[in-house]
Amino acid sequence: MAPSDKLRIATLGGPGTFAAQAAERFVGDGSLTYLPSAQEEWAALAAGEIGAFVMLAESSTTGFGELARRAASPDFPYYVLAEQEVPYGCLLLAKPSSGPITRILGHGSVAQCKPYLDAHYPGINILTERTSSLDAAAKVAAGDGSLALVGTAQTAAQFGLEVLARDIDGGAVGRYWLVGREPAFAAAPERLIVSARVRGGDALSSAVVQLAEAGFAVESMAAWPTGTAMFEYDYLLRLNGEGEIEAVHAAAPNLRLLSATA
Repeated sequence: MAPSDKLRIATLGGPGTFAAQAAERFVGDGSLTYLPSAQEEWAALAAGEIGAFVMLAESSTTGFGELARRAASPDFPYYVLAEQEVPYGCLLLAKPSSGPITRILGHGSVAQCKPYLDAHYPGINILTERTSSLDAAAKVAAGDGSLALVGTAQTAAQFGLEVLARDIDGGAVGRYWLVGREPAFAAAPERLIVSARVRGGDALSSAVVQLAEAGFAVESMAAWPTGTAMFEYDYLLRLNGEGEIEAVHAAAPNLRLLSATA
């Protein structure tokens, strides 16, 4: 059974958001609900009101994001049950027969489209909605025709917006995580996500060597300063390979295993 089967999953906004088009890939036999803000997603997971939520962890354009930074901390109490790579396919939308665009709205996807927006709309004010792209879409639909939106095809249909430009993200891909309360480690994983807080020494390099001996090689790594001690960092590592979960636990007892999926 897939980790998402039978789970009540939440994601941001509603049908038509970029997070929603990713979340649909995780649902399986579970259910999908929408929450208006990331803060409410975290609160619902902590309270046990949902089994997991879907959120962007990394993109090919901007790298690791806030979710990954939080997951790297040893205080992070959750697990990555599954992940999916989802193309953005960002559209630039506006009201039909709109006039000159003076502001461009969006949510997290705006960052994926910055090169295009800077080239085609230089000097235009770009605003990032704090909640979701659907709130931004409502403002564009109710506006005077001077607003544009970075959104999806479903959002265009829902709010009656026309497409000014397609695929403005340059082929950006987002890696989305299904974050849950309980671990779901595969017996013979092929992908690992681990975290560690390291302050000098060779603890991290030793763990990487031990994981390599267990069959896993580092694919990517990110680090964030803890802000509490010199040269102390929280690390997040993604590894690929083939091995047994028992060997993983034995190889890296000082690392926190966040995900082990087949």
